[in-house]
Amino acid sequence: MALMKPPSSPRTFVPSTFGRQVLSQRASCPAICFGTADRTTREKQYYSREMDKARIGLEGPGPIYETKVTSIGKQVTAQKESSPQVGFSLARRFITRRYGDGNPGPGTYSSTSAFGPQVLSNQRSPCSADFSRSTRDEQHKIYLSAEFDKEKYGVGSPGPAVCDDSSSMGNQIIAAHKSAPEFRFGAEKRFKHMDNECSPGVGKYEISSSFGKQCDSRRKNLPCFSFTRSSQAQRAKVFISNEHDKVHYGEESPGPGSTFKAYPSMGEMEVDSRKVNSTGSRFGSAPRFRNYHSDIPGPGNYNC
Repeated sequence: MALMKPPSSPRTFVPSTFGRQVLSQRASCPAICFGTADRTTREKQYYSREMDKARIGLEGPGPIYETKVTSIGKQVTAQKESSPQVGFSLARRFITRRYGDGNPGPGTYSSTSAFGPQVLSNQRSPCSADFSRSTRDEQHKIYLSAEFDKEKYGVGSPGPAVCDDSSSMGNQIIAAHKSAPEFRFGAEKRFKHMDNECSPGVGKYEISSSFGKQCDSRRKNLPCFSFTRSSQAQRAKVFISNEHDKVHYGEESPGPGSTFKAYPSMGEMEVDSRKVNSTGSRFGSAPRFRNYHSDIPGPGNYNC
């Protein structure tokens, strides 16, 4: 069997290293061009403080200043102070009334008295004192000091043989004394029910049974027991203990001679998810001879 010769790659050209590079792995060389801006635009750019010193005086006026504002009158510039202005008054020269007509003469002033309350706020009113209208009893109730209260010792206390000895029997008015207990005779009628029909006779009491459900809340019901209605299949589902569950061992497993299908351990396991599939090998379906193409030029293909 003869071997097939792989086809030769087409002739490729290597791009130049000058100018803009298409491949992202290669960096393009810096390109320098002549600017199209004028000198006025270039002068607006800031380079350094030393370069700006050469532009001092370019924006200011020349050696001839044009002064449009005079130094006399109101100054517009805030650094200059305006000079004071003096104007002529517009009042009349000759008035119709005589001097002194509006002033009061001697003895016409209405001076208020210095006694009593003063109307003017710059004058202080003198202190006024009046006689009190309270009685002596009210005056004794005013507290002045502890020395003044010594004079009232014994004023509120009763004199000799004036004490009111209240009786210790009966209701006590003073809160410190406790009243004695009281007993009374009842006012209820002695024979209230004269009719014998109101009281039940012998053997007429209805006594409820102590067995069963008690209607009286003061009595406790006895516990009741009943037979269950569940089947044996339902009883077997109830969990009691681990020792009781040993009785159910083998109930769900197949017995001897039952139809049990055994699956092979080779190949793909689709029935039981607990088993791992064995590894399998396959034959590839790719073509044997591939067309090899590469962007790398071969020897002798460089266009230098």
